[in-house]
Amino acid sequence: MTTIKRQDAPSVALLARAATLTGNAPSLVSTRAWRCRVERDVLRLYAEPQHRPVTLDPDRRAQTLSCGVALHHAYTAVRAAGHDAAVRRLPDPAQPDLIAEVRVGGRCEPERDVLRQYAVVARRAEAPVGQQSPSVRTLAELQTVAERYGAHLLLLRDDQRAALSAPDRTGTAAPATEPLGIPTDPRDVYALLYGDSDDRHGWLRGGEALSAVCLTAADDRLAAVPVGPPLGPSIATRTALFTLVGVRYPYLVLRLTEGTQAGPSSPVRRRDADVVGSGTDTPRSRTRRTP
Repeated sequence: MTTIKRQDAPSVALLARAATLTGNAPSLVSTRAWRCRVERDVLRLYAEPQHRPVTLDPDRRAQTLSCGVALHHAYTAVRAAGHDAAVRRLPDPAQPDLIAEVRVGGRCEPERDVLRQYAVVARRAEAPVGQQSPSVRTLAELQTVAERYGAHLLLLRDDQRAALSAPDRTGTAAPATEPLGIPTDPRDVYALLYGDSDDRHGWLRGGEALSAVCLTAADDRLAAVPVGPPLGPSIATRTALFTLVGVRYPYLVLRLTEGTQAGPSSPVRRRDADVVGSGTDTPRSRTRRTP
């Protein structure tokens, strides 16, 4: 639910637009992973704890990653409109469900990458079917985008992918086989999204990077599809990943392939962001459903 209290300032209209566009963001856990509230000059993004599958996401890792995707959608809308976006992540320890605050800053020229990502978000379009595998240039661009948003993208070599998925010499599954579930299809490229910490700040930045990578891929006629759920804190998973690829804090495995999915492809897309506007002198409200 996105709640907007009417104000006359143009920034509120822009924040309202940004809040509405979070409804185009997919969620890794449910169709109600977050909600937005716009009041005066600030958009506040909240996690929706009642819609988190506790047994599947006990540490809120998947939900926080999903909220990071929504946060990226929100401030991308602000920046694409020619304004800086001031973002405070996890601003109040006393409110663990308050994920971030976004305010409209001064005027600035939108960066080309921001405009490309916003175009995919705004139209909720499907990327055209690609005609070839991801180019070296495109893959390098996706790695740069991940770095820019506070995470890292490791392109897995065939031998690394096979080592993470194949049985060991005793015939039993390798420690990370089940958590990762990486296929061995050589036609696609697989990448590991990871960060510098295994906490809510790291997961949130990981979600922002996930959104930016997937939107950029969609603009390049690619689909970036998560493989399985977010990687948990399993000691076996961490040990295998660090031993084989040198990564300590893995978040998610992505499959980069030609396809028609746009944005951060996921099992569940949050289809219905509601916008409720209320005047200060009347309890009546108006609800508008995102087209």
